[in-house]
Amino acid sequence: MKTGQRETQTSVTFFSADMAPRKRTTRQQKNNQNMEKLDVFLEDFDSEVNTRVVQMKEKINHLLKDIDNSYNMALIKLPMAVRQMVWLEFCKVEKPKLQRWTALG
Repeated sequence: MKTGQRETQTSVTFFSADMAPRKRTTRQQKNNQNMEKLDVFLEDFDSEVNTRVVQMKEKINHLLKDIDNSYNMALIKLPMAVRQMVWLEFCKVEKPKLQRWTALG
């Protein structure tokens, strides 16, 4: 190297011509993406809740039908005289029996 001359260094580039420059995301863009994800999640959640509500209503209706059928079967098993009784008459007849049961217990 001669005196008075400076040595120049060449800088090496690590990016090739094929690579696109990296996009910078701003806080607003991140917030928008987060809001979109949240909206999609909430829509899915609402859909799942509605599906479960429908399933529960169907189950309730099924249980009510089962109760109604069981009640009707119990009525059919009662003697005709008891079926034709008024509830108050039935309770008057059964009240002494109930008192005996509670006295024994």
